[in-house]
This record gives sequence, C-alpha cells and structure tokens, in this order.
Amino acid sequence: MRHGWIGRLPDFSAPYRASSKVNHRAWFSPEEYKQLYSHTRDRAKSAFKLNWQHAAEQLHDFILFMANTGLRPDEANRLEYRDVTIEKDPESKERILVIEVRGKRGVGYCKSHGRGVSVRADEEAQQTQANRPRLPAGPQETVQPGSHGLRPEIDRQGNRRSAYSLRHTYICLRLLEGADIYQIAKNCRTSVELIEKHYASASQEQTGCQGRQRAPPGKAFSGACAGIAASRMRNVVSGIPETGVVQRAVRSAQAAVV
Repeated sequence: MRHGWIGRLPDFSAPYRASSKVNHRAWFSPEEYKQLYSHTRDRAKSAFKLNWQHAAEQLHDFILFMANTGLRPDEANRLEYRDVTIEKDPESKERILVIEVRGKRGVGYCKSHGRGVSVRADEEAQQTQANRPRLPAGPQETVQPGSHGLRPEIDRQGNRRSAYSLRHTYICLRLLEGADIYQIAKNCRTSVELIEKHYASASQEQTGCQGRQRAPPGKAFSGACAGIAASRMRNVVSGIPETGVVQRAVRSAQAAVV
C-alpha cells in the first residue's frame, strides 16, 4: 500500500468460524480396560499350539504396552530394542521402561508405568540386536465384539476407538490416580492445555461416579480431597473462579468426616 502496489490489505481472518465444541477422546474406563486385557489374555492362552497363537500373544502384549506407556501408534512402530531399557524407578522402587521416543515432535523420553514391564520384556531384551533389530509392530488383528459383552470398538458416547484410544486411556488413568498433570504432559510429549481440554472432563466424570459410592469413614476425607482437585481442574477448563467451589468442597469434606 505504501508503494501503491495494492489498493487495500486482504482479509487474513479464518474463512470459517472455529467450532467451540470440544471433542473428547475415546478411552477405556478402568472397568473396560480390565475387561479388555482379561479377554485378550484368556484368548492368548486358548490359542496354545494353534497357528494364530503368536498373533494373539502379540495383541495382548501390544495392549498392555501401549496402555502403560502412552505412546502414539506411529511412535511404537518406530521403536527398536536399543531404544528401550529396563530400569528401577528410585521413587516407586518398581521396574519401569525408559523409552527413547522418535515421533512427530522429534526425539523425547518416556517412562512407563510399573505394569508395563513383563517377563517377556526381559526375555526379548536378552536377544541379540542382529537377530531381532526392531520391535514387532502393532498387530492388525482386532478383538471380536460380542464375547462376554465386550464392545471395544465404540465407547458410551458413540466415539469409535482405535489404537490411539490406548494412549488416551493411559492419560485418563494417570489423571484418576492423581498424577501431576505437568508430568503427564511431559511424559506424553504434549501440552497441559491439550490434556485439560480433551481429557480432564472424562476423568472427572469417572471420579464423580466413584465419588457417589459410599466411602469408608477412614477414606472419606481423602476422597473429598480428590473431589477438590477435580473441581479445581474443571474450573481451569471452564474459566470459572474457583473460590466458591473449593469452599463448598471443603465443607462437604468436613461433613463427610463428621
């Protein structure tokens, strides 16, 4: 415009209004996840000495590995044996997997949950790099629905599940356990804002369902404190001042103890 080359500045605004609806990620609740890995474990045992035994075992191991590390499917497919080491966590004293992850955000590090280390991981770690240069990719076989009432392909909201749902399950279960949201974001190589936007409400719903159950007298105050944390997270997401909510939660905690 200064040199007279154009008459006016073009409109750089977005052509469409961004959707204000938050799409929550499909995940497995603790009960659904237990039902899933119990079914795949029994299925692997029933395939003993059959031609699909290896595929069934790989499927079961894949579910356990992904749900206890929070890796993206493409990150898991890029893993090599030299990227994974088994170490002892100095805080929990559990054996964990320390993984050097290569994905869309470059190279990062991930620490698994203690449940992510199995006997098979020790056996495969002892094999030579020349014979087994890469970790097996995620199996293409799917769990057939209908067995024991298992419906793994969709959640209660009708969202379709995929291998990514195991990553979402890891994040939600860690939130339910009370883990620090900043540590979860660092371990999953994502942002705190994304976790608060897509995962916080799902874990709050699960916490609310558990909170409606009658808690033992000795655990009433701890359960109420978990409710306070969930309330504060909900306020962060919605932008509501948290003073009144926290005060109500404290009063309810005191009443529960009495």
